[in-house]
Parts: sequence; C-alpha cells; structure tokens
Amino acid sequence: MLERECYLVYYRHNGALKNLKKIEEIEIYYISERFKYVTIYFDKKDEKKVLSTLKKTKGIRQFEPSLLDKPEINIPLEKSVK
Repeated sequence: MLERECYLVYYRHNGALKNLKKIEEIEIYYISERFKYVTIYFDKKDEKKVLSTLKKTKGIRQFEPSLLDKPEINIPLEKSVK
C-alpha cells in the first residue's frame, strides 16, 4: 500500500500555480483562488524531493502538512441534524 502525504501550499500569484503544475511528483487535489492555497498529495517516498522543490519554487509563500487526513485529529465533517 502506498503511503501518501497531504500538504497545504500557500502561494502569492497565479504564476506559482503554473510552476506547481510542472512538478511531476505531486497531485493537485484542490485549488482555492480566493484564499490562494492549494491542497496537494504526493508519495511518502518522494517527500524530501518534493519539499526541496517547493522551497525553490517562485511564488510559494509557505507550505505545511494538512491536519485533516491525520487519524489522531477527529473533525466531524457532517452536519448534525437536530
């Protein structure tokens, strides 16, 4: 089974999106143009390579691991009906 990592990448301008799409090791899952962030997935084995590439990519403000996919964080995503 492949282990995948999920990261949030915050960018400055739309040119950074083009640069992100050129990185072969990542899969772009969601793009928020309003809040200027991208949710990406990549294989755990490529983590060092992807993170070093993100550091060198122009237009990237910061990136951090997403907490939604962590099993120890239990966030109810369904609305409760009363």
